[in-house]
Amino acid sequence: MTTAASPDRSSAVLIGVSRYVHLPDLPAVRGSVTDLAGQFRDPSVWGLSADRCHVVLEPGDSATAIGPLRSAVDSASDTLLVYYAGHGLIDPDKGDLWLGLPGSLSGEPDTAMPYDWVRRQFLRSRAERRIMIIDCCYSGRALGTMGEAQTAVANGAMVEGTYVLASAGESSQALALPGEQHTVFTGELINLLAQGVPDGPELLELDNVYRLLSEGLRARSRPEPQKRVRNSAGQLHLFRNRAYAVRKPGAGLVGRRYELGKRLLRDAATDTYHARDTTLGRPVTLKVMRPQAAGDSRLAEGFVDGAKSRALLHHPLTTMLLDMGHVNRGGVRCPYLVTEAVVGSTLTDRIREGLPHPDETIGIVRDVLSLLEYAHGVGVFGWNLNPDSVVLTPGHHVKLVDLAEDPGRWANRQPIATPPEAGDDDLRAAATLFYTLLTGRSPWPVPDPRGTGWPTRPSVHQPQLSDELDTVALLALFPQHPSGYGGAKQLSQAVAGLRGRAIRYPAPPSEPPSDPPGAPSRAHLPQSVPQSDPKAVHEERIPRALNFAAGSHRGSIRDSNKDSGYAGPRLLAIADGIDHIPGGEVASAEVISTIVTLDDDVPGSDMLTSLATAVQRANGRLRELSAADPQLAGMASTLTALSWTGQRMGLVHLGSSRVYFLRDGVLTQITQDHTWVQRLVDEAGLTGEQATVHAEGSRQDRVLDGGAVDPDLSIHQVLSEDRYLLCSHGLSGVISHETMEETLAAYQGPQETVQNLIRLALRAGGAENVTCIIADVLDIADINDIGGRISDTPIVVGAVAAAQMPLPEPGSAPPNRP
Repeated sequence: MTTAASPDRSSAVLIGVSRYVHLPDLPAVRGSVTDLAGQFRDPSVWGLSADRCHVVLEPGDSATAIGPLRSAVDSASDTLLVYYAGHGLIDPDKGDLWLGLPGSLSGEPDTAMPYDWVRRQFLRSRAERRIMIIDCCYSGRALGTMGEAQTAVANGAMVEGTYVLASAGESSQALALPGEQHTVFTGELINLLAQGVPDGPELLELDNVYRLLSEGLRARSRPEPQKRVRNSAGQLHLFRNRAYAVRKPGAGLVGRRYELGKRLLRDAATDTYHARDTTLGRPVTLKVMRPQAAGDSRLAEGFVDGAKSRALLHHPLTTMLLDMGHVNRGGVRCPYLVTEAVVGSTLTDRIREGLPHPDETIGIVRDVLSLLEYAHGVGVFGWNLNPDSVVLTPGHHVKLVDLAEDPGRWANRQPIATPPEAGDDDLRAAATLFYTLLTGRSPWPVPDPRGTGWPTRPSVHQPQLSDELDTVALLALFPQHPSGYGGAKQLSQAVAGLRGRAIRYPAPPSEPPSDPPGAPSRAHLPQSVPQSDPKAVHEERIPRALNFAAGSHRGSIRDSNKDSGYAGPRLLAIADGIDHIPGGEVASAEVISTIVTLDDDVPGSDMLTSLATAVQRANGRLRELSAADPQLAGMASTLTALSWTGQRMGLVHLGSSRVYFLRDGVLTQITQDHTWVQRLVDEAGLTGEQATVHAEGSRQDRVLDGGAVDPDLSIHQVLSEDRYLLCSHGLSGVISHETMEETLAAYQGPQETVQNLIRLALRAGGAENVTCIIADVLDIADINDIGGRISDTPIVVGAVAAAQMPLPEPGSAPPNRP
């Protein structure tokens, strides 16, 4: 159809549940329903009358929700649109989707409304177009995908003219941020309808709406929607484009070619815009000097010349310069630059969402320093390294999007610096970026950082940061200091040396590290170094061994187990194959079978290096297998492992599996989930209950997939009678911390404890694969108390055991499989 949906022959029903008796409230749902209905009623978008746009908030039972839907089905002949927002529940027996009601109970879907009831009413409609929009956890099950727990929920709904849009995958959770007016998905849809598409057609096709939603959410690192379309339904025109206008050729365009969109940034001298190249029909970014700055011919020339020199580098971290010219602004000839449009979020956005982990910050800053090292080598200086000018792409790559001179120079009318002063300014800018990413604030009380006093140590703002990081971060801010770093390469090496040592961990007693010659003495910096545990000092040389057990279960609705686990005398490891990508079970099994060489009788002298090397080797194997077999392309796995020396534990961690230890009856989590939901918990104030419901808990930030890998690495003290738990998200995602603590503190044997934990997970609805490992730290002298011996026979569970993959002998090379 090439006409918009007729408001006089169309109907919409919007159902939303924001308040619950037994489940966490979802306040953003109310705003989502009411504001989306407002867009549907707006004549510039659709123009439905109030009696054709039904809003059902907080329906007490299914009948209350179905009644208005039945009326809408009967009255619509052109278009029927059905929308639901609220909690989504899964039937543990059939895997069907149920829609939450105010009285719904977790784990009891029969207290909710079956999605199938809504679908049946939807199918009754004789409307020419039918659109279903579901914004809830597990809403992808409404798509009727061919996979495990297939329900045929949407299979029968797929008739001509039908379009089903879901905010989350079939095993993923939808996302709502605390304090926001709308849920993430519906908020993006509301913004799209309210603002329109400046370069779009008069009528928006459903597929175009889906594409724009996906791009917008992806650019902000939000979960992307899913769709299912029957034949040509994606080409249906439903909404009018509010931003559409007929323009004369060239009118209002910069350079008679570039149509300005939303302003992205305003600094001391320039404005930066989203723009559209009307000649080639592609998005671009346009930066133009403001008249006040462009009136100074020296600054205007520097703006152009500097951009040219930076663009000629052709460095992968810089954007491509597409065009440049001048435009009359307020009677002043103002230069402008046109660069490629980069999809992603700026570091300012990243900081606003929550500070990145220090290891992530180290990777970002090292990328920036690699650019400076190259640029300084060919004589290009004066880079703008403000957080607004550095973008993280969806693939977690760094991109410097501003080719202009640092605007701080324009603001203060400073002369253009020359080497080596300009190089020092760039290093100081990179160090300022480093400090800002670590602390969320600038180290300087004023914009010009040329003072002589030492800024506050980063650990004053973020107490978990280490003394070593404090020293590097402060020295980096003063390139001319006698102990400073002489160039980008030296600073990059110093920053790289912080990986795995940026966070404070209690350490065994040893001589304190000496300060670098000329560095700011710790005696002159506030001290907060944690003291070693006296018990650890006493027990440092007591011989110990591990008594371990492991178990794994595919879960209540999975038809395969993609977890792999290994427990041996010196290695405990869990790998969780990524579920929504083919080959997850192969990836996890390969990772375990590769790193098992760490289970060596004689641990290496540098434990963290051994762990990092094993991770790189496993990652390389995944890359090789993906390249050799197209069906395995993109396969990925998490990895969480402990390497035991007899006195300490070395930890390597990527993903959402966890490590806990129980000491004196208190259970402590020592890993941080590399997931989107954990970011919200740590950095956006989300509570545990809200995260369980709102966030896309299965979405991993860091995994092994053959690409760049950035594991957390750390060393931990071990005391006699410590009890360690490694578990996949299938356990920690359904069992509370208190329940795990109680179960571990009962001090049943490791095997009995493993069985009890898995049993508890399954009783709690455990839909995902469940894997856990228990290891008790025992004094050799106390082993007689448990029968005189403990087994040192390795245990393999999950996919690696099911595949019967040959594990190498400890100390040998991994098998070379095709």
